[in-house]
Amino acid sequence: MDLNIHVNSSDINFAYTLKNKNYQASASPPIVVNFSTIRQRNEILQKAKIIRKQQIQNKTTNNIKIFYNERLNKENQEIYYHTRMLVRNNKIKSTWIFKSEVYIKKETSSFPTRILTMNDLEEFK
Repeated sequence: MDLNIHVNSSDINFAYTLKNKNYQASASPPIVVNFSTIRQRNEILQKAKIIRKQQIQNKTTNNIKIFYNERLNKENQEIYYHTRMLVRNNKIKSTWIFKSEVYIKKETSSFPTRILTMNDLEEFK
């Protein structure tokens, strides 16, 4: 799968493959990449999202799999953990991270709510 994005070695801080015995020999192992700029990372994620939507619409079975992990401070890690538990317990519809901030949606049709502190979650419990 080609994302048609030019990446220079200066755009990458480090990259490595994860060794996992659960992966089949024929499958490519996961690759961890730390980009030096957020712009480059966001460009790749945006292209991957577009390709994934196209593959879902075309019912292509070879879906692209790109995951990313934002570095969160301890407080936001705890907040995000609790929002995921709220989703699991059907108290809220969804949760996600955007630019290292935690967001939730109470219902599918509701507007996103940014969660800044644990106290912001009290009304959703």
